[in-house]
Amino acid sequence: MFSCVDSVSTFDPETYLEHVEIFHTELLPDQIVDLQLIEELYWQEEDGLLYTRLVAIAPRYKFYYQEGQWYPRAGFYRRCDE
Repeated sequence: MFSCVDSVSTFDPETYLEHVEIFHTELLPDQIVDLQLIEELYWQEEDGLLYTRLVAIAPRYKFYYQEGQWYPRAGFYRRCDE
């Protein structure tokens, strides 16, 4: 349902070699708790109205930090203007 690809580059200063690791993150629908939205709200003086714009959306999933203890965590955001 949601997938993301990240890469991490490391550079060895002694050998001048670069190592690139690619990470694939995929969330399935049963792993998603809810969605987190990032919105902008602004007041337009000219017409006296409040406007809102959706900037990004992120799936939140259960992140376990202790045995049995979890909190919802957003792994990545997808911008809405792309």
